[in-house]
Amino acid sequence: MAAKPDGGRALSAATLRCYESALRKLDGLLQGAPATDASVADRLHAMRRRGASRSSAAAVVSALSWRARRQGAPSPCASLCRAALAAFPKPGGSGAKDPSAVTQRAYELALRPLAAHLQGAEPNDELLAGHVRSFAERGLSRSAARAVVTAAAWDARRRGRPSPKGPLTAAALAELPLRSGRRPERPEDLSKVSRAMYEWALRGLDADLEGAPLTDRTLAAHLRGLLEARDPLARAVAAVSAASWRMALQGRPSPRGPETAKVMKSFRLANVEGRLRIRRGRGAAGIAPATRAKYEMALRRMEAEGVPMTDAGLARFINRQRERGRSAGSGRHAASAAAWDAERRGQASPVGSLTKAALREFKQFDASRPRRKVAIAASTQAGYEAALRRMRAEMGADPDTDELLAAHVGDVLQRGVSVLAAAFRVSAAVWWAKRNGLESPNGPLTKAALRTGAKG
Repeated sequence: MAAKPDGGRALSAATLRCYESALRKLDGLLQGAPATDASVADRLHAMRRRGASRSSAAAVVSALSWRARRQGAPSPCASLCRAALAAFPKPGGSGAKDPSAVTQRAYELALRPLAAHLQGAEPNDELLAGHVRSFAERGLSRSAARAVVTAAAWDARRRGRPSPKGPLTAAALAELPLRSGRRPERPEDLSKVSRAMYEWALRGLDADLEGAPLTDRTLAAHLRGLLEARDPLARAVAAVSAASWRMALQGRPSPRGPETAKVMKSFRLANVEGRLRIRRGRGAAGIAPATRAKYEMALRRMEAEGVPMTDAGLARFINRQRERGRSAGSGRHAASAAAWDAERRGQASPVGSLTKAALREFKQFDASRPRRKVAIAASTQAGYEAALRRMRAEMGADPDTDELLAAHVGDVLQRGVSVLAAAFRVSAAVWWAKRNGLESPNGPLTKAALRTGAKG
C-alpha cells in the first residue's frame, strides 16, 4: 500500500522515490548548508543552465515542501524559487528543446514517403489525412501513421509554419486499427502461444472456482489469492485476459468489473513497492551489485594513477583515455563511478563543466574514427541473398525505401510469417543497402510494423 507520511496524504512509491532522489542530490550539493529560498533558487538556476527540464526543477521544489510539511516547518521555497521556476521554458512552448539528432533523422526518413505522396504540394490537413488513410490499405497500424504525422508537425514547426494536423487528420488516425491487420478479430483465431498461456491460466482459475460461475466477484477472489501468494503481476494479467477470452468464446460479456479492477490496482501497487525494495537493497545509491563492482574497479584504476576526484582531474583522466585509444564509453564509465562514489559519501559530484566538455570531445573523436568492417559469415550472406530474391519477387522492386519495406513487412506478417522471419528480411534489406552505399531502409515505418507484429 502507498505510504502516508505527509499528514494523511498518500504518496505513491514512485513519487516517494522521486522525492528521496531529489533531496539526496540537493543535500549533497548544499554540503550541509540549510536549504533556504536563495540557496535553492541558485540551484534551480544552475539546473536551467545545464539544460534540465522544468519538471525536474519542480520535483525539487515539491520534495522540499513535502519534507518541510512532514517536519512541521514552513516550506523554504518562496518568491525566489517561484521566479527561478518561471525562468524555465514551458513544455511545448517556443522554448521547448529540439529533438535529438536520432529523432530528427527518424523524422526526416518518415517525411520522404509523405513528400512523394504530396508531389511538391504544401502539406495541409486534407492532404495529410489522405496520406494517413493510405496506411489502412497497406495493413499498417495507427502507430506507424502517427509517426508520419508527428514528423510533419515537427517539419512545419521548424519552418515557422502552422501544423498541418487538424480534425481531418485526427479522424483518419482514429479510423486506423491500433495494431496491424494480423490481430485476430475472433477469439477462436488466437495464436498458439497466447492460447497455451490462457489455458495454463484457466487451469489455476478453475481449481480456485471449484465449479462456481465465473463472475467479477469470483475472479477478484482468485486474484486476491495470487496477491497473497506473491505471484508476479504477469500471472494476474494473464488470468484476467484468459477469463475474458473464455467468456468471449461463449458469446458472453467479460467478467471484469469494479472488484477485479480494485484487486488489480493493489497488485500493480505491490509490484511497484516490490521493485522499490529490490532497488533499495542493491547497495549504495541503489545500483546493482555488478555495476557496483565495475565502479569500484574503475575507482581503483583512477586511484592507482593518482587521479584527483575533482572536475579538472576527471577531465584530464578522460583526455588521457582518449589519447590511449580507448572508447568513449570508458570515459563515461569513469565519470559515472566518480559521481557514484561522491554520492555514497554524501559529497557533491565532481562531474562538472570540464568533465562534460571532455566527454563531448571524446564522443566526437570516437565517432570520427574509422570503424573496422566485420565480414558476415558465408551462411548468413547466403541467407540474406535468398531473402532478397524472395522480396524482389514479391515486391517487384528493390527494398530501398522505408515505405516499401514497411508495406512488405506488414504483408508477410498478415500471411502468417513469424516476426523473426520478417526481421531477418529487414536485416537482409539493410545489409543490401549498406553494401551498395545506400541509406538504410529500416526507418520508423518498418520498425512500427515489426512492433505491431510482435504485439499481435
